[in-house]
Amino acid sequence: MDLKKLMFEEEILPPEGEYEAIILEACFRNYNSGNEGIGVTLMIRNDIEQECQDMELTDQLVKTKAAIYKFRMIRNAIPKVIEHPWENLQELAKLIVAQPVRIYVKHREDVYGQTVASISSYKKGEPFELDEEYK
Repeated sequence: MDLKKLMFEEEILPPEGEYEAIILEACFRNYNSGNEGIGVTLMIRNDIEQECQDMELTDQLVKTKAAIYKFRMIRNAIPKVIEHPWENLQELAKLIVAQPVRIYVKHREDVYGQTVASISSYKKGEPFELDEEYK
């Protein structure tokens, strides 16, 4: 990986809109704010005809009163969250990995003044079949 090239390369953002995605990774995190949460990496699915296939996006599900709406969207988007017992954020993170979701991507300005892609909503995604090697 050429770090210098990546640092100066223009970031390509997906156009604002709705995408079918899969949650690639979900990890428990303690954020600098002192709040707990789940760091999520998603990939825009390549098995459905849509723009930006295989592009990866990240999101943070932060456990605060003001941000609980994202956890509620995840609950509604992923039936497994309701169907399987879980006790803490670490267990919830494990449950949501490899789950399909429909996301809405918006552009916003970050604290550094740069335009970034932001996931504003999660809905139930189109189901898919796992290859035998991943079952």
